[in-house]
Amino acid sequence: MDFNSQYQSVIHEVFPKADIVADNFHLVQMTLRSLNQTRVQLMKQFPKETREYRVLKYYWRLYLKNNKDLEKNKTQWFSHLKDHLTQEQVVLEGIGLNQQFKNTYYSAHALTEAIQKRDYSAFTEALGEVENVSPQLLKTIHTFIQRLRAIENMTKCSISNGPIEGVNRKIKQIKRTAYGYRNWINFNYRIQIEFKIRVQKRVLKYLLLVIK
Repeated sequence: MDFNSQYQSVIHEVFPKADIVADNFHLVQMTLRSLNQTRVQLMKQFPKETREYRVLKYYWRLYLKNNKDLEKNKTQWFSHLKDHLTQEQVVLEGIGLNQQFKNTYYSAHALTEAIQKRDYSAFTEALGEVENVSPQLLKTIHTFIQRLRAIENMTKCSISNGPIEGVNRKIKQIKRTAYGYRNWINFNYRIQIEFKIRVQKRVLKYLLLVIK
């Protein structure tokens, strides 16, 4: 489960002997959200027409990407910077604008890598090396320290809420792009088609006619 305190109070009341297992998907999400909030806060300190603003705003996905997965050799054209750079060079230029942002970047990725590998010793080591990071990441780290037992349980478990969260996101996207369905049955059929669940041919034919 995630760290929603209301959930935990109910769990302990209904199942007093249950062990709480932190969900690694939400742990990574919390850490990268803190990093992204730090980036946005720094970005707003620069005028919109400056290179500093553009390198932080338009290439935000690169800051959330694992450093090992960044392209380090092949350059590409970054139109907002009007320059040929590697992905790594863009990130290094961005984190080089502020020491606290740089520390936050490396600490956040050290934590997420340990979480993804379910390596508890690496996770605690990353916590111990945190220094001069943003308030956003510091708040997340304090939450982690308070829930260390649940995080340790996570490293011994292979289950994740990630696939379920992916399903929920797809369903929400269907709702957004369709601006809502008046007919619940049609909405249900559309979800089944998206996830390649077998739908009766006559139902599929009817739905295609409705869409047209």
